[in-house]
Amino acid sequence: DKNTATVTITGLPDTVTYGQEFILAASQTGDTTSANKKWTWDYDQGYFKLVGPNANTETITLQAIKAGTPSKGITVTYESGTHKGSKTVTPGVAQKEVTISGITVNNKEYDGNTNATVNASGATITGKVDGDDLTVSVATGSTFDSADAGSRTVTLGTLTLNGTSAGNYTLATSGNQTTATANITVRDLT
Repeated sequence: DKNTATVTITGLPDTVTYGQEFILAASQTGDTTSANKKWTWDYDQGYFKLVGPNANTETITLQAIKAGTPSKGITVTYESGTHKGSKTVTPGVAQKEVTISGITVNNKEYDGNTNATVNASGATITGKVDGDDLTVSVATGSTFDSADAGSRTVTLGTLTLNGTSAGNYTLATSGNQTTATANITVRDLT
């Protein structure tokens, strides 16, 4: 049997957020020899990807690639000819906050009601990781502030994130678009 090396990991952020890169550094005490030292890292590759330099060094950079709770922690193992030890940290990955802007409302002819038709296809999603499939939709219930003709403020219905990457994101608690402006035009009498 080999002697115990006490291994520590530093650099883990208090909160790991989807898309975030972070550097972990391992160290050991107990082995004062310098022969045949080897470090290996193990982690859930569904939640983290190696950014650099490689998984056989004391220091690695990982990126969170999925929000949620990984099936296993991040473990580093140290081994030399005389000592062995390991350490595990167990971070969860928080959803990344995004904010929404650029939602438009269609103008309409006066029809006596305040119902509004919203267009979210051109919305801007600030904070999204490049290449992710993330869109926004607006629930029914967007309304003009008055049914009368004129330039009107429209209160938007509830915003919802969609797309294959939506599980990695959450709407920020503030900063999202909640209103838009559109016109109700005068209806011609015939």
